[in-house]
Amino acid sequence: KNTIFVEAPVGTLVGTSSDENGVDSFLGIPFATVNERFQASSLKETLEEGDQLQRDGPLCWQSISPIAEQYAGAIKFFPQSEDCLYMNIYRPTTRNTSSSSSSSRCPLFL
Repeated sequence: KNTIFVEAPVGTLVGTSSDENGVDSFLGIPFATVNERFQASSLKETLEEGDQLQRDGPLCWQSISPIAEQYAGAIKFFPQSEDCLYMNIYRPTTRNTSSSSSSSRCPLFL
């Protein structure tokens, strides 16, 4: 996997590019913040260095199915936190390079 950097309106996103599976991944991008528990969140306007986790962010608190807990120990594999306002972005590694525009569109998965 290769480290890649993409300039976005909020700042620089750090990701990995994998030729093996053909996907670029940008993990743990904070999209909102909350100042106080049970209050409305606000969109994150800019990313500061160190804001992006570069791994999957924690899940929001929820009860875990006894079946999931029995088979996978879900709490260990899927950490939960009130600080869970993160997203992952995935895009194809291979994009249309025949276009003369640097803003060629490609599908994204959020």
